Amino acid sequence: INYDAFQGASDFKGFAVEEKNAVYSDIDGVLFDKAGETLYIYPYGKGDEYVAPEGIKSVAPNAFYYSEIKKVVFPDSLEAIQREAFRNSTLLSTVEFGKGLKIIENDAFHSCRNLKNVSFSLFLEIIGDDAFNGCYNLENVVFPETLTFIGQGAFRGCRSITESSLPEKITEISERAFNGCSSLKKITMGNSIKSIQDRAFSGCSSLEEITLP
Repeated sequence: INYDAFQGASDFKGFAVEEKNAVYSDIDGVLFDKAGETLYIYPYGKGDEYVAPEGIKSVAPNAFYYSEIKKVVFPDSLEAIQREAFRNSTLLSTVEFGKGLKIIENDAFHSCRNLKNVSFSLFLEIIGDDAFNGCYNLENVVFPETLTFIGQGAFRGCRSITESSLPEKITEISERAFNGCSSLKKITMGNSIKSIQDRAFSGCSSLEEITLP
């Protein structure tokens, strides 16, 4: 089933998958794989808040694409948010990831312009390219010490972030990682930093202080 097969179906509140189906299952109307570990599609008319079930391990590409969801809570079993999973979910304001999340893939929250509150997992390792690009209202983010990589343009245009402290395991600040963070005043880098790529902080017009090891 293609992710945009039901795009714009605002009254569509849920799937009903028969038990004999060998590929899909539904949990409270939300489409999952047969094992209930990968969330494939969140129905457009399902509701604006969602608490994912324990046992979910990943959110598939475009699962919430252009949805009208406002708040999502994930359990500790979640390990991955795949590419473009929430892209253009412009009403989304709050996401709670749980403790098990390890990777947020490319463009996962691209253009979620009302996203304000994000609680990162204590075991998060990778934030992909453009993962939070265009999240204009995203405020100060606290990175866990397990984080090893922040991709190109990951926080580009996040103009509400005022300060950030990078974990010790970060060795490189990727190209355009914080480009256009116009309210960013202070950035602290860990002892492992080796390179700062092109335009990493370009357009950070309020930047006053950079702490280097």
